[in-house]
Amino acid sequence: MVLKLKKIPEVYILHSKRLYGFLIRFFFACYFIFQVSSCSYNKSEYFKEISPELFFHLYTIGEDKEKVHSGDYVTLHFSYKTIADSVFFEGKRKFKVENQTGPGSIIPAMLIMSEGDSACIKIKTRDFFNYTLSSEVPEFLNSESYILIDLKINEIQSPADFEREKLLFFQWLDEYHTTESQLISDYLLKENIQLSPTESGLFFISLKPGNGKRVQPGRRVWIHYTGRFLNGRFVDNSNSLTNPVDYIYGTEMFLIEGLEEALGRMSEHEKALVILPSKLAFGSFGTADKVVPPYTTLIYEIEVVKVD
Repeated sequence: MVLKLKKIPEVYILHSKRLYGFLIRFFFACYFIFQVSSCSYNKSEYFKEISPELFFHLYTIGEDKEKVHSGDYVTLHFSYKTIADSVFFEGKRKFKVENQTGPGSIIPAMLIMSEGDSACIKIKTRDFFNYTLSSEVPEFLNSESYILIDLKINEIQSPADFEREKLLFFQWLDEYHTTESQLISDYLLKENIQLSPTESGLFFISLKPGNGKRVQPGRRVWIHYTGRFLNGRFVDNSNSLTNPVDYIYGTEMFLIEGLEEALGRMSEHEKALVILPSKLAFGSFGTADKVVPPYTTLIYEIEVVKVD
């Protein structure tokens, strides 16, 4: 018996070809987007070698063509990631760019970026922590491996522009300071807290005494914290993490200034409540994700789980 095959209408063949072509284009488009939007940490061809142990991959190009120069003040959003692309710290900072070329410096990579650019830097873990952060490598990282640093240059200011902005800011701050101080005073009165601030402006209240094993520079500490606004709305909560936050006390750019000062007053197993004026929290920028607005007072409950 001979089977008779039905003729497939030409319109179906045409549609199939179009669908096949669309799927091919879609696949390559997705692949391209994935490559330019994430650090291809396992494929060295996506990185340009700037110097030994320092590699660079440009994500996006901003509209401004003027490069970062030594002496400029740069505002950037950054995140630190493991080589497996897992974020373990992020923030937003403004700082003066110094011409540093030692092992562990990311400045040579920044000097080839312009305002609006975003990029990924791949650098040796040990060198970055020892040189740039002046600290030991956390236990969860391999010191002989690499970390990934995502950067976006939000603004570049010349030294002259920065000085002009600073002068205007201090003039404005004299007026604003009275307002923030009044908000803090109203909160203390409402909560019946009778306490004087430290010299820096920090309000520190010990809720549970520790065992006397003090937090000191260079010691590894494990902490839990909960942050909220003066109205009680939550900002951040480390209890959502599997393990307490672990870092070397004194590590630069790891915790905000107020939390760093508060921990220096605490010991193992101690719990405390601290009130941070904006200058000790996220200052004039707020957080990168806009959750904390600029010039916002924050309250934190902190627990020192362990001191090594």
